[in-house]
Amino acid sequence: MCEPRSGRQPSSSRCPPPAPWPCPRAAAVAPPPRAISSPGPPPSPPAGWRDQRRKRAPELRPREARTAAGRWATRRWLSSPASQGRMDRTWLSSCWKKAMRCMESFVGLVLLTQAGLNISTRTHRLTLKEISFDLAEYTADVDGVGTLRLLDAIKTCGLINSVKFYQASTSELFGKVQEIPQKETTPFYPRSPYGAAKLYAYWIVVNFREAYNLFAVNGILFNHESPRRGANFVTRKISRSVAKIHLGQMDSFSLGNLDAKRDWGHARDYVEAMWLMLQTDEPEDFVIATGEVHSVREFVEKSFKHIGKTIVWEGKNENEVGRCKETGKIHVTVNHKYYRPTEVDFLQGDCTKARQKLNWKPRVTFDELVREMVDADVELMRSNPNA
Repeated sequence: MCEPRSGRQPSSSRCPPPAPWPCPRAAAVAPPPRAISSPGPPPSPPAGWRDQRRKRAPELRPREARTAAGRWATRRWLSSPASQGRMDRTWLSSCWKKAMRCMESFVGLVLLTQAGLNISTRTHRLTLKEISFDLAEYTADVDGVGTLRLLDAIKTCGLINSVKFYQASTSELFGKVQEIPQKETTPFYPRSPYGAAKLYAYWIVVNFREAYNLFAVNGILFNHESPRRGANFVTRKISRSVAKIHLGQMDSFSLGNLDAKRDWGHARDYVEAMWLMLQTDEPEDFVIATGEVHSVREFVEKSFKHIGKTIVWEGKNENEVGRCKETGKIHVTVNHKYYRPTEVDFLQGDCTKARQKLNWKPRVTFDELVREMVDADVELMRSNPNA
């Protein structure tokens, strides 16, 4: 055997090339194959592996950090002597049964015990609809196929008769609106990968409802906001930025289409509507909205007005700015990168069906919503400017 000196690689003249695989000599002395044995427990992980994972997790992307431990455990199992000869039908069947028990446990965790068993499928969204153009495949996998996975889990686990399923649909289904206002019978025309994924989720819920008699409903909710709204949504971006400007932590911020108009309501009212949908005798789909339309520009103006500033708009299109009338400072600019490739300009819902069948109506007004969000972010930024 050749040993390299001083860290140098061995020369080809001194070290013979590796034998081709499979090596005849190795095959001649290879031990006989091991007999298939019953499955046994995987090797225990080394002490402190959880701490090592926690230290490494910040260096990884969020999705990698969540699966780092699983990949490590899989590699350890497959490379261990205990795993050799265990890939037989009995072992695979055992794994499948364990997976189904885990799935049933997972479904049980998300069941809400209220007048029956209810399941909510508000799947995680990266959600600015603009982001879905950059992550179209991920959006389809989570918002579209993710709904199918949950429905299929209910069917496979035999929970059809004991689960009520709520699917969080969206006004983005209407996209390029075919009528104003939009109601349950309005044709869909999604204008983003997010809207298209949600369209699949909508129809797969209808399909499972009709095919398996599952109590499954689609709540077609228009924009619903609150102080808990994610920071990547335009309403929360505005309220956070206005709060920082009020506290002297920021001078200005950028937005996209200021003239986009939406039907904004309070999440508290809309969650009540979700619950009411699950209390009906027969599953139906409902549009939940306020019926009022406000522009992004108006949301900005009312937010600044609540902290004692008046915004005056100057310029047009991408050169438009929002200037403070009292100080003359520019607080709002327009950046083309926040525009969508295909814009949704106008959304207005008609919740007549929900009013009649669910006896539901919105209680929080648009002005109250804006004030609540700005006040909450002022308190948040005052206590933690880096939040």
